[in-house]
Amino acid sequence: SAPVPNAAPPVQTPDVAAPSRADILPGVFDSASSGVFGQPDLEFRPLLRPAAALEVIPGLVITQHSGSGKANQFFLRGVNLDHGTDFSVRVDGVPMNLPTHGHGQGYLDLNWLVPELVESVNYRLGTYYADVGDFSSVGAADIRIARRLPHSIARVTAGSYDYYRVLAADSTTLGGGDLLYAFEGNWNNGPWDVPEDFNKLNGLVKYTIGDEWEGASITGMAYRSDWTATNQIPQRAVDAGIVGRFGTLDPTDDGKTGRRTLNAEYWNETELSLTKANAYAAQYDLNLYSNFTFFLDDPVNGDQINQRDQRVYSGVNISHERFNDHGSNTLGFQFRNDYISNVELRRTRQRELISQVAQDDVDQQSWSIYGVNKMQWTDMVRTDLGLRGDFYRFHSVSAINPDDSGTTDAAILSPKTSLVIGPWAESELFLNWGLSFHSNDARGVNNSLAPATPLVRSNGSEIGTRSRLTEAWTSSVSLWYLELDSELVFVGDAGTTEPAGASHRTGINWTNFVQLSDWTTLDLDYAYVRPRLIGGERIPNAVENVLAAGFTIRDPQGGLYSTLRLQSYGPAALIEDNSARSHVTSIVNVQAGYLWERAQLAVDVFNVLDAKANDITYFYESQPAGLSAAEDYHFHPVQPVSARVTLTYQY
Repeated sequence: SAPVPNAAPPVQTPDVAAPSRADILPGVFDSASSGVFGQPDLEFRPLLRPAAALEVIPGLVITQHSGSGKANQFFLRGVNLDHGTDFSVRVDGVPMNLPTHGHGQGYLDLNWLVPELVESVNYRLGTYYADVGDFSSVGAADIRIARRLPHSIARVTAGSYDYYRVLAADSTTLGGGDLLYAFEGNWNNGPWDVPEDFNKLNGLVKYTIGDEWEGASITGMAYRSDWTATNQIPQRAVDAGIVGRFGTLDPTDDGKTGRRTLNAEYWNETELSLTKANAYAAQYDLNLYSNFTFFLDDPVNGDQINQRDQRVYSGVNISHERFNDHGSNTLGFQFRNDYISNVELRRTRQRELISQVAQDDVDQQSWSIYGVNKMQWTDMVRTDLGLRGDFYRFHSVSAINPDDSGTTDAAILSPKTSLVIGPWAESELFLNWGLSFHSNDARGVNNSLAPATPLVRSNGSEIGTRSRLTEAWTSSVSLWYLELDSELVFVGDAGTTEPAGASHRTGINWTNFVQLSDWTTLDLDYAYVRPRLIGGERIPNAVENVLAAGFTIRDPQGGLYSTLRLQSYGPAALIEDNSARSHVTSIVNVQAGYLWERAQLAVDVFNVLDAKANDITYFYESQPAGLSAAEDYHFHPVQPVSARVTLTYQY
């Protein structure tokens, strides 16, 4: 029997059609809230930022509350994921989430991603998949970088607010294999009163030999960016005329970050088995200056903080799936080591050191083993049973307080189960349940006064359907439930998240894709969530509604095309008693262009209705200069109406 996509060989040969979210694929997926999409879904989609390529995932919202080089803010299934916690992303098998990070647990920076190089994204929401562990309680996405491109790309973009981007990407046959290489440069000032002066340089090389049955690849990637940050500002400072909507109260906030990654993969598939393995090493650094409370804690110097993170992390992933007449059995092993030579928090004024708050050296390992049994009981009934075990070691040495140094071991076992009934009339019914977890920061785990729980349990379940309602209309509906033993909430004066109480969420997702004609497509996704802390209080920044819709008109033979997209999300409670709430944010983006045989001209217009909305809103205490301390709404505005023109030549 053939393997399913979440266990498929990690490359596509050129004669395999690129995946699309329009594919219903009966008998393939294990839940109604899993799916796959690829370059056909991204080709005519206006993307304000690189990570927006993942917003094809139903219900996912990706925003920014700081500079363009900082990890995005993620919202999914009524969880404020902050910069990534509880949403796991891997790229060609390399985990992107960073534990024990200087700014936020599970920090997920995708600003290096080149959407044009994405071959496919396999997404799975919920806790039901044994091959993913830490940071996957809400969901996981596996991104595949292309083996080779259908054509060479030379692309130049210029736009509002001094936005410029250049991309050169090509692939060629070399030594019996395929060599893919790309270079990207990006510069942007943004609409901010203090220009962002964002600079990004990005490069990737990938060499692949073999075919979809057996082969190997090696990928090298390097990325660097720096920027001046405009962080969220209090509403009362705007009302008092101290700062404009696109202004900043600390113009010295900024950041620098970089990543260098090397990844080697091997795969072998026969009629009897599928073996996959990859080994990776990455070097990462971040130097971030932020001021979220202004003069609340230090009326003289201000509250600017400097967060630093310098690490090397490496690991291996190995899985072996054995097929039989009724399904398959899989055994997998994963190891990861994060050596964080410096993770620190400092108090600064205009980026000059005032005092050292925390400085740690961390060595953190995880060993994971999992097994999966897939069984086709009848033509209409199949099951997926999984069991995952994770063992962690948190070792940290504090340079400030030796009592906060130590080593903690922890282990957790996570069973998973899925029952699928169908297909009948191109429809399937899914029932899913599973346990998962996220790890906490090693510094909190080894804290001498109030140690944090090392591994935080999550419990999820779901019932859903996936159907081809007509020849042109595919749809899925899922009703789900999620419990987290501990929430993570944003703390303004620390500039990071801290554990809070346990929570539970109930939600429903409805996704649709309609091929109206050879020329037109329509997609519409809606997600509703009821989020609560145990005891009935609200969960801060838990977005309750997400609506995304798109309408595309395109001549299949080329020529004129246009795309209209709407994204609307909110409201959300901002504090536990629900007395402060955010407003709904609704944004309309448009792309129009013309396709020639070897060239393309595209015009993107973002926020075409010039909505005065917010990317994110918080409610906490702060004290701008000239005002008294008070709790207030703090917001980061969406970018006003702006345009970008892109010229692409295929050589």
